[in-house]
Amino acid sequence: MRAAVGCSDRGHTAISQLAPGSIDWDRLFGADGARWFHTGGIFAALSESTAAVAEEAMAAAKRHGVVVSYDLNYRASLWKGIGGRRGRRCQSRAGRRVDVDAGNEEDFTAALGFAVEGVGRNTSSSTRPPTSA
Repeated sequence: MRAAVGCSDRGHTAISQLAPGSIDWDRLFGADGARWFHTGGIFAALSESTAAVAEEAMAAAKRHGVVVSYDLNYRASLWKGIGGRRGRRCQSRAGRRVDVDAGNEEDFTAALGFAVEGVGRNTSSSTRPPTSA
């Protein structure tokens, strides 16, 4: 088994340009009746403003009793443009408003700083399969 390899090229997309105040979250979760809000680490890392948009949306969702789910989906390549430490702080703050949190062992370690036993033991960033002892 090997770790996934990919390129997260989402810079300058329309969603990355979203800023706090752009969406009427209270209308969406209140009058419009949305019952579940889902976001995650990839959205939060898209630009300087998207983490604040995610926090704004989650706060409004909680005010209206809406279920909030969050996919850690930590991508260091996205966070490095706006600060890796900022990514961990953002993910940690998001966790305070989340009802359903999704992620794998590496996400919980990289995004939240949890020491998860066994991370890396059965995966590798190399393209060769691990050899057995």
